[in-house]
Amino acid sequence: MANKLGAKGVNQVRHALRRARDPERLGINLNEEQYWRLVKQIKRQYRPPYVGRAVFVGKESIRVSFWFVWFGEREMWLPVVYDSVRKTIVTFLPRGALGNNPPPPGSAPETDSKSSFLSEKERKEFMATLMAELEPVAALGEK
Repeated sequence: MANKLGAKGVNQVRHALRRARDPERLGINLNEEQYWRLVKQIKRQYRPPYVGRAVFVGKESIRVSFWFVWFGEREMWLPVVYDSVRKTIVTFLPRGALGNNPPPPGSAPETDSKSSFLSEKERKEFMATLMAELEPVAALGEK
């Protein structure tokens, strides 16, 4: 899959995998196969068997959005930033960064996938922190 992404996309994937391993974030050692499975859950959120395995939280721009993605191997939700243009997970966020986790898939009635878990104030504070953190990643793509 990496050969279709271009330099910026490859850097985003590498960055995201490093962030997932960071003990201050999630401390999960994801391989590329697991990573692409999580991306597929976002891309195919309305198709069986992926229904309920990705929950939309909010949108920062036309390209960047926030999601909870179900990681079945650990039975936990992973908060992520998703790039809809490159179809990649940009980074994995620390637990609790997007507010309360949704219920596990299949344990609750279907909810509106466009509902938000953050208040407007919390979202603005979070976005300011996230954008400051992503500046070094953006600089990599410009080189």
